[in-house]
Amino acid sequence: ADAERESEEAAGRAAKARRQVAEVERQRRDLSKNSGALMVKGLRAELAKAQQERDELEEEAVRLVPRYDALATETKQLRRKIATEQRAIKQRSKATEAEAKELSRVQEQAAQIRRTSKGELDELMLKLSQASSCKRDAALEVNAEQRGRMDDFAKVRRWQAEQQALRKDLEHTRLQLLWVESAM
Repeated sequence: ADAERESEEAAGRAAKARRQVAEVERQRRDLSKNSGALMVKGLRAELAKAQQERDELEEEAVRLVPRYDALATETKQLRRKIATEQRAIKQRSKATEAEAKELSRVQEQAAQIRRTSKGELDELMLKLSQASSCKRDAALEVNAEQRGRMDDFAKVRRWQAEQQALRKDLEHTRLQLLWVESAM
C-alpha cells in the first residue's frame, strides 16, 4: 500500500514536471516574439535544462514504477501538444479551441484512469483541476500579452520557482521509493 501510494505521488509529480516543461516552452515562445536575442538565448538554455531534467525524471520513473510506462506515452503526447500550442500562439484566434480540446482530452484520460484504478482517482482529479487552471492561465496570458511584457516576466519567475519546488519534491519521492524498495 505504501509503495502504491508512493507510486501515485511520483506519478503526480512527474505529470506536474511535464506540465511545467510545457509551460516553460510556451513562455520561451512568447518571449522569443517580444524579447531581444539575449532573452531568447537565456530562455532557450533554461528550456534545454528543463527538458534534460524532465528526461532524467522520466528514466527514473520507468525504473521505479511500472505505471511510468503509461506516463512516458503521455509525455510523448504532451510533447506533441507543445508543438500544437506553438502554432496556436501564432493563431491567437484558435487558442480557445485548442485549449477546449486539451481539456476534453484530459477529462477523457481522467475517466479512463478512474476505471482502471480507484486509488489513482483523487490524484488524477487534482491533475485535471491543475490542467484546467493552467489552461485558463494560458488563455489569460495570451490576452495579457497585449498589455505588456512585464507581466510575462513576472509569471516566468513564478513558474521557475514552482519548477524548482517540483524538482525537490520529485527527488524526495524518488528517495522514498528507493528506501521502500530497499526495505522490501
